[in-house]
Amino acid sequence: MSNSKITFKFLNNQQFTELYCKLMGKQDLSEEELTKILSIAIILLNNEDENIKRLGYRIVVTYCNFYNQYEPLYEIAINKGLYPISKFIDSHYIKDYQKDFFTEWNDCYTKQYQENDIVQTSQQKCMNRNFKKYYSNSLALVAPTSYGKSELINKLIDENKGKKICIVTTTKALLAQTRKRIKDSKVLGTRKIITNSEMFHNGMENFVAVLTQERLNRLLKGNKSFSFDYLLIDEAHELLDDNPRSRMLARAIIILKHRNNNCIFKFLTPFILDPQNLKTKYTSYNLKQITITEYLKTEKYYIHELKTEKYLFYDQFLNQTWTLNENINNSKDEDIVINYSGRKNIIYLNKPKDVEDFAYKLSKKLPAINSEQISEACKNLEKYVHSDYRMIECLKRGVIYHHGSVPDSVRAYVENLYKNLADIKYIVTTSTLLSGVNLPATHLFLLDIKKEDQDSH
Repeated sequence: MSNSKITFKFLNNQQFTELYCKLMGKQDLSEEELTKILSIAIILLNNEDENIKRLGYRIVVTYCNFYNQYEPLYEIAINKGLYPISKFIDSHYIKDYQKDFFTEWNDCYTKQYQENDIVQTSQQKCMNRNFKKYYSNSLALVAPTSYGKSELINKLIDENKGKKICIVTTTKALLAQTRKRIKDSKVLGTRKIITNSEMFHNGMENFVAVLTQERLNRLLKGNKSFSFDYLLIDEAHELLDDNPRSRMLARAIIILKHRNNNCIFKFLTPFILDPQNLKTKYTSYNLKQITITEYLKTEKYYIHELKTEKYLFYDQFLNQTWTLNENINNSKDEDIVINYSGRKNIIYLNKPKDVEDFAYKLSKKLPAINSEQISEACKNLEKYVHSDYRMIECLKRGVIYHHGSVPDSVRAYVENLYKNLADIKYIVTTSTLLSGVNLPATHLFLLDIKKEDQDSH
């Protein structure tokens, strides 16, 4: 079988799985085994199948992180156009005495992908160029989280000052973050930003709207002749869900197209197989598309079975589950979160009461933090919410919580604390933070498999 035709079925039948499992389980491999697994990774990276390429990439990333040797990842990043990775490795892991003509040449070449302090990947730079090229076309943009979709929204607002623009977000949490990001970017000029239908009045032209689909429908229902020039839909894959909110958004698209045939739609989503599926029935418009196929991140999934006391690793590529050489010894959920936590952690539960209860139990197992910034934050919550507010005790130990019943101003405040204070490692949340809100988390713990709309109106 040629290298380009290797399949997952073929890999599952080979000794590869034994080596792969040892690497994923962080077991020491011999020099011979390491040579084999890295050779296989190179073969996989040159395969025709994108998922098999990703498996090869995961092997290299896991090897480099485990052994703290980043030369293989540096080479792959340069060849694949993943310049943020190669730049980071060059700055942090390649010593001055190790640098030569090729590392210096690569560093100079990478500068053309740098905008201000941000280094872009090759596809990211192409995405930015094509998004502007398609300003006058309806467009589906499929790009992973953190690829700069928010910056593209800001640029469109900045370069289309005479247009009526609406950004649709799926939750109030994402609405608040989008509003703040737009205001902080200084692209509004003299325009106002509205976030509900009550802020709009007849004859109002010079504004940008950030609305949930419920608020958008109320605006359209209360103003029979009003329409937008641009409608940007964040987390657009939710249009494909069979639920009342998706149908409400589809109805708004139909109304806007009927009222203004020149209305331009921008669908932004981190994943969708066929972007053309985003086209709404009973409307007619051509849909250009930009799809990012490269990948910087490689997620890993671990399962803790409390009843059997097993710690498992699930591999989405081979669709196999392996028991790792660890025992969780009847640990409680909060113990597991602490033991396996990273620098920043999101803990998901479905109900607000469960969120608050778990945050309180988690905080009781953590030491109090001696920090002037956290003390100041606690005083602010005492002053502006209540001295007995339950989150204060959690915050003192680096834990905050977030759900639909937390006041909007408090949610925005604690989100900012989580982003900017290293001592706050844990945020316990419902689905309010799972739809497009950007947080610097390294680990996600799912303690519930249910999901209900907690924050939509």
